[in-house]
Amino acid sequence: PVSGNNLLAGNSWAGFEGTGGANSAGAAGYWVGAALPWQRTTDKFVSGVASMKFTGGFDLLPLYGMDFGNNVDIQAGAYEVSHKIFIENGSALKKIRVAMARQSKGWVDDFVAYFDVENIKRGEWVTIKQIMSFPVAYNSSDKTRYTYYVEAGINPGVTGNQTFYLDDMGLVKVAAGARP
Repeated sequence: PVSGNNLLAGNSWAGFEGTGGANSAGAAGYWVGAALPWQRTTDKFVSGVASMKFTGGFDLLPLYGMDFGNNVDIQAGAYEVSHKIFIENGSALKKIRVAMARQSKGWVDDFVAYFDVENIKRGEWVTIKQIMSFPVAYNSSDKTRYTYYVEAGINPGVTGNQTFYLDDMGLVKVAAGARP
């Protein structure tokens, strides 16, 4: 069972609250290398004053959350990872891929997960969540990134520009519980 507090509650990084400079999509602790397709916005948000907006097609630049390990000390184990997402009406997006990687391992993914968003409501904020297994500890001693990808290969039959917003990432430890 999921138990405990959200380890990212009130964290400005998890809610895209801090402003960033060039190549950061406008959000502190993020890197995209260009202004588009990702951009911090104050037009729509769940809490605070900002969210992250994606507007574009597929297989464009991913959004790298470079300060993940600087914001919280995470031990290896299972966690419920959640995001608030607002998908604009007319966007047919089916899946978003996320991945965790460390600089000490040459940015090779430690794990990959997929959020299925095909059947969630459009035009309103929805919480998406799933259990993910973090194979190692993540903290400030090793540069860590949590990456968002919007890819054609996991969105078959979907074409054209997609628009969605992300806000308020959550992270709650999953209790191991007794095993038979």
